[in-house]
Amino acid sequence: MEIRAEWRTTGDTENAIGDMENAIVFIDDDSNTVRRAIAGDQKALGAFLNDLLSMESGWEEIQVSDSQRDPASWGHLVMARANTGEVLEMDPVIFWHNIAIQFRMKGTDAWVRSKASGAA
Repeated sequence: MEIRAEWRTTGDTENAIGDMENAIVFIDDDSNTVRRAIAGDQKALGAFLNDLLSMESGWEEIQVSDSQRDPASWGHLVMARANTGEVLEMDPVIFWHNIAIQFRMKGTDAWVRSKASGAA
């Protein structure tokens, strides 16, 4: 069974305005059903973007009811990643809006940069 992770968001995705509720959902590719979910706060989104494997355990999970097994019930797809970390799909408008809201407006960066990259 292959599992992919998706960043999903609710809100005005057509105009990309305002704050949005985010979740990271883990989906069984065979049945296309949500198996687990994590609140998409800044820490979880940072892990999703930088080190998907770190999300395997240790996160407070959201109860997934039967009515929430369909990935679309969690909102608009922002980004989907394979369990290898490969980006499968992304909505660039909603992605960059959420990066601005969740990270840049709070004075933080979404990506972890190694010292070897020359970043401060």
